[in-house]
Amino acid sequence: MSQPTQKDRSASLPESGFALLRVDQASLVVPRDDIRILELTIDVDRNEPPSRGVGWIAFGPQRCPVYCPSQELGWMDAVAENRPVCAVVASEQRIFGLLCSEAGLIANDEIVFQELPPAMATPGSPIRRLATYQGALACVSSAADLLADILSAQASDDLLLEEAT
Repeated sequence: MSQPTQKDRSASLPESGFALLRVDQASLVVPRDDIRILELTIDVDRNEPPSRGVGWIAFGPQRCPVYCPSQELGWMDAVAENRPVCAVVASEQRIFGLLCSEAGLIANDEIVFQELPPAMATPGSPIRRLATYQGALACVSSAADLLADILSAQASDDLLLEEAT
């Protein structure tokens, strides 16, 4: 296993720092700039959810899909019990919500990055690196990578539906 790098202050890190989203016992680190707002899960409209999603949340004039990651960072089609926070995130393509147990901000100097072990570096995975924060391991991703994973899961579902008909 590779050794942790020094606290990385390279130009590739966002100056604004990161957000830590807890999903049960798992931790997901995303660039702080990907987070638009934190809402309460009770504000999620659960009527007619999108594929792989659990509902919709209003963000300005938009109605944005909301997804509930599992602890293994797969996509659930039901709201998990302990997810009171909806982090509204944005990629260049879309704004969407992620249900999480809690959310917080972290500065770049509070986190140590590690390269992803080869066994975890699977094609299509939204996880780009690992990190340690306050002694705990976290997965590093971005809104764009998470969206790509959601869209891939939706496309797989569509293929299965086509094959079944």
